[in-house]
Amino acid sequence: MNPQWKVSINSLILIIIAAVAIILSAFSYQYFAVASREIVNIASEEIRLNAEIQAYDFSKILENRLESMTVLLQTLADSPAIQNNEFERAKVIINFRENYTSDLTDFYMWLDREGKIVWISNMNSTAYQKYEGTASLFILFEPVLGFSEYVTS
Repeated sequence: MNPQWKVSINSLILIIIAAVAIILSAFSYQYFAVASREIVNIASEEIRLNAEIQAYDFSKILENRLESMTVLLQTLADSPAIQNNEFERAKVIINFRENYTSDLTDFYMWLDREGKIVWISNMNSTAYQKYEGTASLFILFEPVLGFSEYVTS
């Protein structure tokens, strides 16, 4: 075999190996790029689904807390101390109920039939005297046929 042919065959083999290596590297790059996009898509979908699950769970927790607060408010409104205007007993009951729900409420406000403040829970006496007997600071309800509960923020 002629040495020139040997060099040519070796060069051809080297070129073929280089070409195969370039082609394999291009395919590898494409494969990993596609795989990477798929991983990002799967992770994004997983994050979205987890966020939806957490939002649903939080909404149910809040719904349950608000339902229990509604029951507390109804029993508070129906309590004999409130109904009979027993001020000192009612203050204790109102403050106790507000402390129980303090993670969701800032205060409870006891209004008379004219909408004037009778008592605001967990307020010091100086601040209370400032508002005592005045019209409510908030529009809590509009007169309609009968009374209904109303929760403000």
